[in-house]
Amino acid sequence: MTPTRTILADDEQPSRERLRLALAGYPGIEIIAEAANGAQALELIRSLRPQLVFLDIQMPLMTGLEVLRQLKARPSVIFITAYDEYALRAFEVHALDYLLKPFSKERLYDALDHAIGNLGRNADGDTNAKVDRLVEDHIRREPYISRLSIKQGRAYRVLPVRQVDFLKAEDGLVFWVEGQDRHLVDETLVDLETRLDPAQFMRVHRNALVNIDAISRVIALGRGRLTAEFLSGQRVDIGRSHQDAFRKAMSLHRSSFKNHRSHD
Repeated sequence: MTPTRTILADDEQPSRERLRLALAGYPGIEIIAEAANGAQALELIRSLRPQLVFLDIQMPLMTGLEVLRQLKARPSVIFITAYDEYALRAFEVHALDYLLKPFSKERLYDALDHAIGNLGRNADGDTNAKVDRLVEDHIRREPYISRLSIKQGRAYRVLPVRQVDFLKAEDGLVFWVEGQDRHLVDETLVDLETRLDPAQFMRVHRNALVNIDAISRVIALGRGRLTAEFLSGQRVDIGRSHQDAFRKAMSLHRSSFKNHRSHD
């Protein structure tokens, strides 16, 4: 039997060690990686494409549900949680299996039997549909993302979106710009636009979203052209079709916007 490629995602190292030891007694499990926070879990799942993930709900940087929200292709998941009233109620409403810390080896093996038995049927949609509904409920509660994650060498960095000056698509790739730094984001600008708060991030060009709270000046370039400048000195041009909405969002008057500051 081909081993089930598995990732353990839990911020508590002793919990991961206990889980690893317990899994050694269950045949056919291959642990390919471990994650100590949500951002690391997201990147490992994207890069290694496991079949099964033990996913702790309460993790730093990103919760388990935030990780699932950012995954387009999801593996089978066994949720792990300490007591959390919302999480437990959500699992029960959607008939999803979960492990409540501390859990017994017998309870773990029952969850594994169920998850592995459903691996071949996941594509048919039953388990995935339940997880999708769980994530949709989470989105309804928290409709906009508050963090973005990137991989930097062997490290994982999570940045609050409020620190992002703007996001720009170049040659089909999306970068976020933070001061003088820019980082590749593994998403499209269209997807990001739907998941970022429109009261904070605004489309100003076909290839750019700006954080209007980060703008330090709006400059007239002549011939009706405008550009937004940030404290770093970086600039983003405002497309003509977006200028009216941009002026309204920035409370600009046509006669007095050359040196407007977003916090004035």
